[in-house]
Amino acid sequence: TFYLYGGSITGNNSDTGRNATVTGGGVALKGNYGDNSTLFEMYGGAITNNKATVESSLISADTSGGGVTLTNATFYLYGGDITENESKLGGGVYVNGDTFSMYGGTISGNTASMYSESGGAGGGVYINSGSFTLSAGTISNNKADGSAGGVRVDGKFTMTGGNITQNSSKYGGGGVYISGPSNTFTMSGGTIT
Repeated sequence: TFYLYGGSITGNNSDTGRNATVTGGGVALKGNYGDNSTLFEMYGGAITNNKATVESSLISADTSGGGVTLTNATFYLYGGDITENESKLGGGVYVNGDTFSMYGGTISGNTASMYSESGGAGGGVYINSGSFTLSAGTISNNKADGSAGGVRVDGKFTMTGGNITQNSSKYGGGGVYISGPSNTFTMSGGTIT
């Protein structure tokens, strides 16, 4: 379990020069499949200016979660800032299984960069086979070189409050991008502008 109340995680880079998977420039949490006991709770502080990247555009690699990557783990965001991070998938936060719940804080100015012919998705948040609930807080000014400037949904997204604003992408879903008929987005509150 990781509790973040203050301070900053900044300037880190998960980088590789080989064909590889690169995750979690700032924070990476990995739990066991089916076990949600791996937990990250953020109440304040900043995760900023971190990268999960590759050295060359000619290298085929999956990079995810410039700020935070969750694999079979649970993340509760109550406050603080996740800003100016970069990766191919999920510039700010990448969720691969399990749950991300946002009750406050800011995810802003993150970038999903396209290092090859594909990728560059989910500038703010990328949900891959997991769930994301947005109750409060702001996802703003994120960008994707591919799809989904704000939130990319390859899972389940429920929005009851909060703001998704001024995000941008080159190929669709400036605010929210839902990928495929089996993925769902349910909105009962909040704003997308």
